[in-house]
Amino acid sequence: MSTIAAGQRVFASEKSLKRHSVLGFVLGVLLFSAMGYWAYSTEISGAVSARGNVVVDSFAKQIQHQEGGIVRQILVRDGDLVEAGELLAVLDDTAVRSQISALRFQISQFAVREARLVAEINGDDTFAVPDGLGAYATQDDISELTGLEGQVLAVTRGTSEAYVAQLGEQITQLSRQIEGLETQLSAIGRQIALFEDEIATTRQLVDGRLIEASRLNTMERQLAQAEGEEGRIIAAIAEANAAIAERNLQIAQVDQDHLSRALEQLQEVRSGLSEATQQEIAAVDRASRLELRAPQRGVVHQSSVHTVGGVLGAGATAMLIVPVGEDLYLDVRLAPTDIDKVSVGQPVSVRITGYNQRMAPELEAQIMTIAPDLTVDQVTGNPFYSARIALTSDQLAAMPDSIQLIAGMPVEAFIKTADRTVLSYLVQPITDQLAYAMREE
Repeated sequence: MSTIAAGQRVFASEKSLKRHSVLGFVLGVLLFSAMGYWAYSTEISGAVSARGNVVVDSFAKQIQHQEGGIVRQILVRDGDLVEAGELLAVLDDTAVRSQISALRFQISQFAVREARLVAEINGDDTFAVPDGLGAYATQDDISELTGLEGQVLAVTRGTSEAYVAQLGEQITQLSRQIEGLETQLSAIGRQIALFEDEIATTRQLVDGRLIEASRLNTMERQLAQAEGEEGRIIAAIAEANAAIAERNLQIAQVDQDHLSRALEQLQEVRSGLSEATQQEIAAVDRASRLELRAPQRGVVHQSSVHTVGGVLGAGATAMLIVPVGEDLYLDVRLAPTDIDKVSVGQPVSVRITGYNQRMAPELEAQIMTIAPDLTVDQVTGNPFYSARIALTSDQLAAMPDSIQLIAGMPVEAFIKTADRTVLSYLVQPITDQLAYAMREE
């Protein structure tokens, strides 16, 4: 009996186990089918994740100086609110002010010299001080320069006049010499005429054998001497006239040389004046840029100027001015593999990671712009596409008072893409891998 009872218990146990196995299999099939149906029919929103920062519309402004210099005065520090045009710091201007003073004195010299040369060219005995010269030199400097150039004008004119007077005196002497020679020429002419008359009479007497021929020869010899003297006097008169013409030419040449020299000097002076004026303008501009001023209203940030007497390097950034009161945007970086899923106008959900997620609401926004080409991070070397996201005014107004967007805050953006089923998310990696494997040789 005991054996029969044991056999019945084993049979009943096997029957119960088989019934539970069938029930478990049926439940498993039902569960798997339900999960498959859920994965096939349930859609979830797709999104591209991107990280970035809050930025102002016009970005932070770098305060730099092209040439750098020694810091003489510091007027602001990090966190200070400054207005547009407000003085931030001042660099030492000793060298540039010295250069400006030297250039302005040089400009004054050129200007007074120009006035003197114009007076020389016009034949004036005096010249006036140029207008506006007081902006470049003191009255004492102007008086000194005017006096020196006035002396140059007087000496130059006196030298020329003395030389012309000397030439005029020589012309007068030559004219008197000519007058004397002409008197001698007239006398020798009369003497020759007398010799000719006397020779004619003597020849008749010689022909009549009334006197000896030797006397006629003597008279003809005297006539020849007189004619020779006449020729010498005529030559001397011609030589004196040539000398007078030469002196007159020298007088004309003196004026011409003086005018040419003055015009040449005037051209050089005006060229030097123009160059010095341009250099002075550039130096004044450099001096004005020694005062570092805020380009617009904003907050001082990352100031590197902390020590009076310290050196600011050429082109170095002294500080940043972060604009306030401007529209805020989000700049995010998109992975190159996600760029085909993103377009301008797409909706975006934004989380401000700088705040506790329980306090900070999720903001709705949309993409404004997408960079047309890749940018490479200079630090990491990773490529990315830059995108700008705009927050709606309604979203900004709905933010709690305890949360304030500040430039530089980190954010995480979820750019919404097309909805997909759960099954596609699960299957796509496998199908992509199979498609890639089938393309391999």
